[in-house]
Amino acid sequence: MKNKQKILRDLLIGMLGTAFLMGAEWLIYALGKGNEKNGLIQTGWAKMPMWRFEISMLLCAAGVALLAVGLHAAVQVVNASRRRGDVASIRMAKLFHLSANAALIGFLFWHAVNCMLPVIYKSLFETSLMGAEILTTVENVFYVFAIPFYVYRIVAYAGITVSVVYFILVGRLRASKSMLLLNPGVMLAIGYGLKFLKNPQVTDFAAAFGSFGFLFMLSGMIRPVSRKMEREADSY
Repeated sequence: MKNKQKILRDLLIGMLGTAFLMGAEWLIYALGKGNEKNGLIQTGWAKMPMWRFEISMLLCAAGVALLAVGLHAAVQVVNASRRRGDVASIRMAKLFHLSANAALIGFLFWHAVNCMLPVIYKSLFETSLMGAEILTTVENVFYVFAIPFYVYRIVAYAGITVSVVYFILVGRLRASKSMLLLNPGVMLAIGYGLKFLKNPQVTDFAAAFGSFGFLFMLSGMIRPVSRKMEREADSY
């Protein structure tokens, strides 16, 4: 693993990117009290000012750019964890790389879709259209994007989680064992689980869990890089 100081810096930049993404997610997913779900429609959308969606997209665009730097560094950390000649570790490293790219494309893609739906709903809500017509229009728009939406999300979260857990369990990634739980896939699942509690405060807090896992994963990779730097310093 070359340029370890640069990798550490890039991991920190990626963590900053996740903070931007968490802010972007909170702005569109935190719906507050009184929200009810009707199919794909969240009634809280009608009360949300348009600036929240605009700022959310700007934060997402900036966050993805910064996260790209961090995930590129994470790919280097994972590649350094491969064992020469070990087909399984090579494939897992490739899976991580593929999933990291899916995450970068996916974050901007699915966030844009999740911003677009409430914007369309709000625009139609102010017209003379009936509720059923509005619901049908929003659902038609969503299903146009549904397949790539879910494919990117599944590949990004599942692929990254499986590969990171693999390298930790086989002892090739000398990161904290807490990353077995504090990773993108598990944190996303926890976020969805908290929504079933139907408590506005908890639901709003869980709104940013989609990015929490990436924050923890990048921070967890600082440890193995720092250890290699310490071992190299001691060898001089």
